[in-house]
Amino acid sequence: MIVPRYYEDLTVLHENTVPARAYYIPASVRMEDLVEHREHSDRFQLLNGQWKFKYYESIYDVMEPFYEKDRELSGFDSIPVPSVWQMEGYDTHQYTNIRYPFPFDPPYVPQDIPCGTYVHHFDYQKVENAPKAFLNFEGVDSCFYVWLNGVYVGYSQVSHATSEFDVTSLLQEGENTLAVLAAKWCDGSYLEDQDKFRMSGIFRDVYLLKRPEKAVQDYFIKTKVNADRAIVQIELSFYHPITTKIRVENREGQCVANAEISYNGQVELEIKDPILWNTENPYLYTVVFETDEEVIVDRIGFRTIEIKDKVLYFNGQKIKFRGANRHDSDPETGAVISIEQMKKDLTLMKEHNFNYQKQLYVEAIDIDEMSFMMAYIQLTLFGIPAKVIQGDTLTLKFQQVLYTPFYFLSGIEYKLQRINSDTKQELIELKNNQKQNMQLQLFQL
Repeated sequence: MIVPRYYEDLTVLHENTVPARAYYIPASVRMEDLVEHREHSDRFQLLNGQWKFKYYESIYDVMEPFYEKDRELSGFDSIPVPSVWQMEGYDTHQYTNIRYPFPFDPPYVPQDIPCGTYVHHFDYQKVENAPKAFLNFEGVDSCFYVWLNGVYVGYSQVSHATSEFDVTSLLQEGENTLAVLAAKWCDGSYLEDQDKFRMSGIFRDVYLLKRPEKAVQDYFIKTKVNADRAIVQIELSFYHPITTKIRVENREGQCVANAEISYNGQVELEIKDPILWNTENPYLYTVVFETDEEVIVDRIGFRTIEIKDKVLYFNGQKIKFRGANRHDSDPETGAVISIEQMKKDLTLMKEHNFNYQKQLYVEAIDIDEMSFMMAYIQLTLFGIPAKVIQGDTLTLKFQQVLYTPFYFLSGIEYKLQRINSDTKQELIELKNNQKQNMQLQLFQL
């Protein structure tokens, strides 16, 4: 075996990934169509396409350094990326519900883990005013190792979350060679168990983001509605500080609030007489972050949720949820879902008067213009007895997962939800009280 056994190492969740951040696609100028057409951004280089691929029944069968830059790839087939290899004729389909797809012995998984090796060649041209380059994998099931031009880049798991690597120093002008080894199981599979078909491989987009040295790294937006005004709190962090102009605009493009910040910190904006979001009128405001070298465009909405006398009120009106669970799944493409497929699912639900969905392992992409439903994301631990969580076996990895930021969808917002130590303890107590099933509801009440 040519890779370290990180897939069973409770001390390793990621290696060499950059800190998780809010989802956004930057551009050198303001662009309004980056929700459905992010490839239009000049700072976005999509690496999807036909990759060289070889499937192995066991990770121990991978003996040769396939990731070397000029390595002979005889025996390799071609496979589309994104895809899942079960839908491309490799391995076998498997569906399980409450049972694990392998013997229960955390943190260990079967020794002969099926895996796939990928190799892709692409051209890269450095942009003078955006010299930094970040390699993004939006979804690889269940864990993966990455090499660029024969040099080890890093490792990551949490299969339905984006993994981002700074590859600035490894990229070359002209042709580059990207290589990936993806394994079917890892210790994280104990935390990602769901009632679904098990599918493996690079199942979401792979791309490069070209960034300036001085740029926004992350932002976290919170909203609060009080009577006739809304408060927008924006917490920003930077790779290196730079003066950033912030604008909030209504649907007609009129500026309703603005601010400026040049350092890690928080700004607060006030919007008078805000139009509230609801499922019939999903009204969204535009937020623009602009520096001398880059522009980021995002969307936010405003709504109120409260419980009075055991009755749920949405924007001051009583509401009942009519909804369903949803996985990213398709009978032909498996876990690979396009924007068009998302629209089809949401439209079908809306046509049948659904106003709510429980989103399982949500896609790391902004679907704000289609989000006419309320939703929450579920983090589940099916089948793991409470005593295991309390013991030494999974505790460390479990804690790391709880500390890992992941994306949050609440109908109108798709922002980063941070998990702190208090929340972690609450979740562990909740796990003990609910026997073998834990649900983390992130719908903010």
